[in-house]
Amino acid sequence: MADGRRKRVLIVDDEASVLLALQMAFEEVDWHIEVSTSAELALAKHRAEPFDLIITDKNLPDMDGVHLIREIRASDPFTRIMLITGFPNLASAVETANLGIDAYIEKPFKNVFHVLDRATELLQRSELLPAAQLTRNSRGNAADATPSTRAGQGPASEAPLRKDTVLLACATTKIGMQMQDTLRSQELEVVSAKSVAELFEKLASWRPALLMIHEASNVIELVSRVRKAAPGVSVAVISNGLDVGTTIRLIELKIAAIITSEPDSPDFDARLRSLAQAVKRAS
Repeated sequence: MADGRRKRVLIVDDEASVLLALQMAFEEVDWHIEVSTSAELALAKHRAEPFDLIITDKNLPDMDGVHLIREIRASDPFTRIMLITGFPNLASAVETANLGIDAYIEKPFKNVFHVLDRATELLQRSELLPAAQLTRNSRGNAADATPSTRAGQGPASEAPLRKDTVLLACATTKIGMQMQDTLRSQELEVVSAKSVAELFEKLASWRPALLMIHEASNVIELVSRVRKAAPGVSVAVISNGLDVGTTIRLIELKIAAIITSEPDSPDFDARLRSLAQAVKRAS
């Protein structure tokens, strides 16, 4: 590898067949592979000597995979994490997206070598994308995970990010005003876009630290376009109409955060404030 060190990978699953399949697939690469059937043991291993990548099942006998990820992210914003599950559901996909996972993969695997390809892609990145950094900063790890500017494709990626600035694309005027008030109360500059065309115009001219998209009609297409136009800008999606497949695709697009709370709920305001603080810490 580029850093002259073998990458350390930990696979956590209580199914022997899954461990064997992944170990056999990973024989093709020169990584140091360890396995664990226990989340508690996996956590102890990682704390003793951190891994570059952890692949964990969701349903484990002593601690579920989501809890394991939460424990890891409490102190470690850098390790790549892939969640594998035979029981995908919206709640776990949204929660793990907000914990900063790098992939959410369904079992049984259609092709185990696709898992290897995804793992290889993650380990070849030399640094966290700003989207992942912002998500992990919201867990309180800003001191060690400050976003850096990355060169990307398209005119918007050539200029540095404008710190403490949020671009808000909201489908509803009332909710948009509510969100603006909350974000501005956290001393952020907020600019609004009322159409897709205006969104990309302001994305290019303002270069915000965070783009917040509320209830877009085709959110995957929109986020994909944003990623191409401004790969360094963090993106948060706000919607209570997501399904599991869409959420998994948003994780693949390196989304910074997903908010599914109703706008009139205390949790909605709390999530906005948490994101605002992450933007402030990253500045």
